[in-house]
Amino acid sequence: MNAARARGRTGGRPKGLSKAAQKKALAAEALYTKGDMSVNEIADNLNISKATLYKYLRYQSVKIGTDQSSKH
Repeated sequence: MNAARARGRTGGRPKGLSKAAQKKALAAEALYTKGDMSVNEIADNLNISKATLYKYLRYQSVKIGTDQSSKH
């Protein structure tokens, strides 16, 4: 590990989201904050899991569960 670090290698997964995931995160934020669709509907629409939807919302710094419709 020390030799790898000396060569500038840190290891592990890269932080953040890919460009495609960032676009889906923006779409997820828009759909979630609009409040017309349930969490399940948004996840199905974007072809992602609910866990990924919540990850994207956290990435976008969206408040989850506050001031949203009762569908969430």
